[in-house]
Amino acid sequence: MKATSQIPVFVLSIAFLSALVFLVRFLVETGPLPLKGPSRPISAQPEDRGKSEASRALPLPPKRDSDEFPAFPDLAEELLVQSLAGSEVLRDLTLGFSSSEKMNLFLAGAEKNGIHVLGSIPELASVRVRFRDVSKGLRYVDDPEWKGEVSPQYNYPVHQPQLPRAESLEGEKGFADGAPDWLGASEDRADWGKGIKVAVLDSGVDLSHPALQDADLKELSLLEGEPPAPGHGTAVASIIAGNSEGLKGLAPAASILSIRVLNEKGEGDSFTVAEGIVHMVDQGADVINLSLGGESSSALLEHAVGYARSKGVAIVAAVGNEGTRGVAFPARYEGVIGVTSIDAKGSASAFSNYGEGVDLAAPGVDVYSAWEEEGIVSFSGTSTASAFVAGALAAELSKNPTLPREQVVDLLYEFANESEKPGFDEFTG
Repeated sequence: MKATSQIPVFVLSIAFLSALVFLVRFLVETGPLPLKGPSRPISAQPEDRGKSEASRALPLPPKRDSDEFPAFPDLAEELLVQSLAGSEVLRDLTLGFSSSEKMNLFLAGAEKNGIHVLGSIPELASVRVRFRDVSKGLRYVDDPEWKGEVSPQYNYPVHQPQLPRAESLEGEKGFADGAPDWLGASEDRADWGKGIKVAVLDSGVDLSHPALQDADLKELSLLEGEPPAPGHGTAVASIIAGNSEGLKGLAPAASILSIRVLNEKGEGDSFTVAEGIVHMVDQGADVINLSLGGESSSALLEHAVGYARSKGVAIVAAVGNEGTRGVAFPARYEGVIGVTSIDAKGSASAFSNYGEGVDLAAPGVDVYSAWEEEGIVSFSGTSTASAFVAGALAAELSKNPTLPREQVVDLLYEFANESEKPGFDEFTG
C-alpha cells in the first residue's frame, strides 16, 4: 500500500500558531498581569534576575486610569502579529474547505479581512491565499464560523527531478534509440494512442519541434508572465507521442495536452499542479504524466489525485532522481503509478529513489529524446521512465477501448517483466 499521508513540517507552524492564539485568548480573558513597580514602561526589556528574586511574590501596582496603562491584550496580539508577519507560511497558504459553499462564503469576506486570494479550485473546495494584514486575517480565520470547516496547509514546492549525477550513470547501459524495441513495441505503431489524450504537466513543450510537428498537440499555461522552458517537457512529449522517423514515441497517434505548471527553472508548487490536474481532467485527459515531484506530502495535491481517479483518469509520476530512500510526491500516493528507471541491462538505476511507492520500472538511461530548438538529447532520469509508462498506457487504452481504465492499468502490471528479484521489491516495483 502506498502512503496517503505524512506528518509535514507545516504541522509545527500550525502548532506554534495555535499556541500563540491560545496565549492571546488567555491574556484577553484574564486581563493584565501584575507588574513590579509603577514607573517602569511596559515596553522596556526585563532585567536579568536570579532564581531567588524571580520566586518572590510581586507587589500589586497602584491603580491607574485606563488611559495611563496600555492594554495588555493589545500587546499580546501585537506580539503574535509581529512573530508571524514575516512568516513564509502566511505568504503562500492553501485552505481546504468542507464544501464549495463554505469556500464561497469565506471568499466573500477574505479581502476586506486582510487575506488576498491568489487562486481557487472550486472542484476541490480549496483556495490559495496570502495574509496581507496578519492581525485581521488571523481573527477572520479564527472566527467560530469556520471551526471544523477549513484546513490550512503550506503550499509545498514541487520541481522537475534533478538530472542524475554523472557518477550515478557509471556502469549503466544506455538505450540510445532502442528503448521502444527493448520494450517490445512494434515498428508498425502509427495508430497507437489514437483517440487518447495524454496530459503533460511540465514547464512547456516546443510545439515546433520536428519530432512533434505532425502531432495533435495543444498547450496552455497556468503561469502568467512566466517564460517557458520547454526542453524537459519536449523530451517527455516526444517519448509519448513523437512521430518522426528517428524519434517515434510509444503512442504516436495520441493527443498531447501540455499545461505549464513549472517555471523556467523547473520549479512550481502543489496548488498549481493540483489546479493543472483538475483542469486536464475536465479537458478530457485519459492519462496524466507528472515528471515532477516534491519531498513533502500535500493534502491538496492528494485531493487532486483523488479527483482524477474518481473520473477514471490514470496518473503516472516519476519517483525522483536523488538515489535515496523516499519516493517523491505525488508518485507515493495511492492510485498513482510511481515509475522508476532501469538501464538496458534491466538493472535498477542507481540515481532512482526507492521505497514505498515504486510501482513499475521503465527505460531511463541515455534515451534519445527531443529537446527545445530542434535539439535531440540523451535523456536520463525517472522523468524519462514515467513518460514511457504514460505512452504505454495510451497505446493500450487505444487498443482496448472497451476495457475499463483500471483493467488497462492492471494489464501493465500483469505483463511487466521482473527486472530484479521475483515479486515486488522497493527498487523496481
